[in-house]
Amino acid sequence: MFPFDVILFDVGGVLLTNGWDHCERAAAIAQFHLDAEDFEARHLQLYDAWERDAISGKTYLNETVFYRPREFSRGDFFSFLLSQSKLQPNGALDILKELAASRKCLLGALNNEAREPNATASASLACARVSK
Repeated sequence: MFPFDVILFDVGGVLLTNGWDHCERAAAIAQFHLDAEDFEARHLQLYDAWERDAISGKTYLNETVFYRPREFSRGDFFSFLLSQSKLQPNGALDILKELAASRKCLLGALNNEAREPNATASASLACARVSK
């Protein structure tokens, strides 16, 4: 008998990288030449609301990056943001594939990311062919 009926797993940091954590934001700051202190202060004020879907990705970007004119587009920045979610090296994907193939328990994902990055992460996992 399998010891669990249901296994819930996190996506960010387990299956995929933490898509918009401090390292990923630092890469965006460098790539787009943002003021780090200003961006991080704005991010801290809004990110929780974005993760809870209380504000949209557009509002998050308007308030953190595009509150003034920029030499890059909103689309370029948002594409960069979404691209930061990648398969986690040495992550749990192989374990998840084995569990899915066994069909011995129900699998579910828990995620605290905002809607847009979550949709991209889900598509990344679908491309990795988690289940058969």
